Amino acid sequence: MVNGTSLFSAAFAALGLLSPTANSAGTDDATWPAIKIDPLIKQNIARAYRAADDPNGGPEVAAAFTESGSFTDLGTTFTGRDVISNAITTAFSNGFSEQTHTIYAVFANESPGLELMLRGHAEVRMDNGSTLAGDFVAWAVTDRASYEAGDPKLSNLHVFSA
Repeated sequence: MVNGTSLFSAAFAALGLLSPTANSAGTDDATWPAIKIDPLIKQNIARAYRAADDPNGGPEVAAAFTESGSFTDLGTTFTGRDVISNAITTAFSNGFSEQTHTIYAVFANESPGLELMLRGHAEVRMDNGSTLAGDFVAWAVTDRASYEAGDPKLSNLHVFSA
Protein backbone atom coordinates (compact mmCIF):
# COMPACT_ATOMS: atom_id res chain seq x y z
CA MET A 1 0.00 0.00 0.00
CA VAL A 2 1.00 3.62 -0.30
CA ASN A 3 3.20 5.07 2.47
CA GLY A 4 2.59 2.02 4.65
CA THR A 5 -1.15 2.49 4.86
CA SER A 6 -4.30 1.52 3.08
CA LEU A 7 -6.13 4.52 4.52
CA PHE A 8 -9.64 3.26 4.98
CA SER A 9 -8.98 0.87 2.12
CA ALA A 10 -8.83 -2.78 1.14
CA ALA A 11 -6.11 -3.57 3.64
CA PHE A 12 -8.86 -3.25 6.23
CA ALA A 13 -9.21 -6.66 4.43
CA ALA A 14 -11.23 0.13 8.63
CA LEU A 15 -22.59 -0.58 12.83
CA GLY A 16 -26.15 -4.14 15.08
CA LEU A 17 -26.07 -5.65 11.63
CA LEU A 18 -26.27 -3.47 8.54
CA SER A 19 -27.36 -4.78 5.18
CA PRO A 20 -24.43 -5.59 2.87
CA THR A 21 -25.62 -2.86 0.51
CA ALA A 22 -25.50 -0.08 3.11
CA ASN A 23 -22.58 2.16 2.27
CA SER A 24 -20.82 4.86 4.23
CA ALA A 25 -23.15 7.51 2.89
CA GLY A 26 -26.25 5.50 3.79
CA THR A 27 -25.59 4.29 7.32
CA ASP A 28 -28.84 5.81 8.59
CA ASP A 29 -30.78 3.43 6.32
CA ALA A 30 -29.11 0.44 7.94
CA THR A 31 -30.04 -1.48 11.07
CA TRP A 32 -27.99 -0.47 14.10
CA PRO A 33 -27.66 -2.28 17.45
CA ALA A 34 -30.63 -2.39 19.80
CA ILE A 35 -28.60 -0.05 22.00
CA LYS A 36 -29.42 3.57 21.09
CA ILE A 37 -26.52 5.16 19.22
CA ASP A 38 -26.59 8.95 19.11
CA PRO A 39 -27.39 10.14 15.55
CA LEU A 40 -24.54 12.68 15.74
CA ILE A 41 -22.05 9.86 16.33
CA LYS A 42 -23.51 7.95 13.36
CA GLN A 43 -23.25 11.05 11.18
CA ASN A 44 -19.62 11.66 12.11
CA ILE A 45 -18.60 8.09 11.30
CA ALA A 46 -20.51 8.17 8.00
CA ARG A 47 -18.86 11.51 7.19
CA ALA A 48 -15.38 10.08 7.76
CA TYR A 49 -15.95 7.04 5.55
CA ARG A 50 -17.75 9.00 2.82
CA ALA A 51 -14.85 11.47 2.71
CA ALA A 52 -12.30 8.62 2.64
CA ASP A 53 -13.88 7.50 -0.64
CA ASP A 54 -13.34 10.98 -2.16
CA PRO A 55 -9.92 11.74 -3.70
CA ASN A 56 -10.17 15.25 -2.23
CA GLY A 57 -11.61 14.08 1.08
CA GLY A 58 -8.48 14.14 3.26
CA PRO A 59 -9.41 17.37 5.07
CA GLU A 60 -12.99 16.17 5.63
CA VAL A 61 -11.77 12.84 7.05
CA ALA A 62 -9.45 14.73 9.37
CA ALA A 63 -12.31 17.00 10.48
CA ALA A 64 -14.10 13.91 11.82
CA PHE A 65 -11.29 13.56 14.41
CA THR A 66 -10.34 15.59 17.46
CA GLU A 67 -7.34 17.88 16.93
CA SER A 68 -5.02 15.23 18.41
CA GLY A 69 -7.04 12.22 17.25
CA SER A 70 -5.34 9.17 15.83
CA PHE A 71 -5.95 6.75 12.99
CA THR A 72 -4.14 3.40 12.98
CA ASP A 73 -3.98 1.09 9.98
CA LEU A 74 -1.50 -1.65 9.02
CA GLY A 75 0.44 -0.97 12.22
CA THR A 76 1.03 2.68 11.33
CA THR A 77 -0.51 5.41 13.46
CA PHE A 78 -1.30 8.86 12.10
CA THR A 79 -1.91 11.41 14.86
CA GLY A 80 -3.38 14.88 14.39
CA ARG A 81 -5.68 16.32 11.78
CA ASP A 82 -2.96 17.59 9.44
CA VAL A 83 -1.14 14.26 9.43
CA ILE A 84 -4.35 12.29 8.80
CA SER A 85 -5.41 14.66 6.01
CA ASN A 86 -1.99 14.51 4.33
CA ALA A 87 -1.84 10.71 4.56
CA ILE A 88 -5.19 10.29 2.80
CA THR A 89 -4.38 12.89 0.16
CA THR A 90 -1.00 11.25 -0.49
CA ALA A 91 -2.59 7.82 -0.93
CA PHE A 92 -4.87 9.11 -3.68
CA SER A 93 -2.09 11.01 -5.41
CA ASN A 94 0.31 8.05 -5.28
CA GLY A 95 -1.57 4.98 -6.40
CA PHE A 96 -5.28 4.98 -5.54
CA SER A 97 -7.72 6.04 -8.22
CA GLU A 98 -10.91 5.03 -6.41
CA GLN A 99 -12.02 3.37 -3.18
CA THR A 100 -15.39 2.35 -1.81
CA HIS A 101 -16.33 1.36 1.73
CA THR A 102 -19.39 -0.58 2.85
CA ILE A 103 -20.09 -0.82 6.57
CA TYR A 104 -22.35 -3.78 7.25
CA ALA A 105 -22.20 -4.41 11.01
CA VAL A 106 -21.84 -2.24 14.11
CA PHE A 107 -21.50 -3.47 17.65
CA ALA A 108 -21.86 -1.40 20.83
CA ASN A 109 -22.09 -2.30 24.49
CA GLU A 110 -23.68 0.89 25.80
CA SER A 111 -25.47 4.04 24.75
CA PRO A 112 -24.68 6.63 23.35
CA GLY A 113 -22.09 4.61 21.41
CA LEU A 114 -18.82 6.29 22.33
CA GLU A 115 -17.06 3.00 21.55
CA LEU A 116 -18.15 1.04 18.48
CA MET A 117 -16.79 -1.96 16.64
CA LEU A 118 -17.38 -1.65 12.89
CA ARG A 119 -17.31 -4.44 10.30
CA GLY A 120 -17.18 -3.68 6.64
CA HIS A 121 -15.79 -4.27 3.20
CA ALA A 122 -13.51 -2.07 1.13
CA GLU A 123 -12.48 -2.06 -2.51
CA VAL A 124 -9.61 -0.02 -3.90
CA ARG A 125 -8.92 0.54 -7.56
CA MET A 126 -5.28 1.29 -8.16
CA ASP A 127 -3.91 3.61 -10.84
CA ASN A 128 -2.42 0.55 -12.58
CA GLY A 129 -5.94 -0.90 -13.04
CA SER A 130 -5.72 -3.60 -10.38
CA THR A 131 -8.36 -3.87 -7.68
CA LEU A 132 -7.78 -4.79 -4.05
CA ALA A 133 -10.72 -5.88 -1.94
CA GLY A 134 -11.24 -7.23 1.55
CA ASP A 135 -13.11 -7.08 4.81
CA PHE A 136 -12.16 -4.93 7.78
CA VAL A 137 -12.91 -4.54 11.45
CA ALA A 138 -12.40 -1.15 13.10
CA TRP A 139 -12.64 0.12 16.65
CA ALA A 140 -14.08 3.66 16.64
CA VAL A 141 -13.80 5.75 19.81
CA THR A 142 -15.64 9.06 20.07
CA ASP A 143 -14.14 11.65 22.40
CA ARG A 144 -16.44 12.19 25.39
CA ALA A 145 -15.68 15.93 25.74
CA SER A 146 -16.50 16.64 22.09
CA TYR A 147 -19.66 14.54 22.40
CA GLU A 148 -20.79 16.42 25.50
CA ALA A 149 -20.11 19.69 23.64
CA GLY A 150 -22.56 18.56 20.94
CA ASP A 151 -19.98 17.99 18.18
CA PRO A 152 -18.73 14.40 18.50
CA LYS A 153 -15.30 13.72 17.02
CA LEU A 154 -13.28 10.52 16.82
CA SER A 155 -10.35 10.36 19.21
CA ASN A 156 -9.21 7.02 17.79
CA LEU A 157 -10.01 4.86 14.80
CA HIS A 158 -8.02 1.64 14.85
CA VAL A 159 -8.45 -0.58 11.82
CA PHE A 160 -7.74 -4.30 11.94
CA SER A 161 -7.51 -6.43 8.82
CA ALA A 162 -9.94 -9.32 8.91
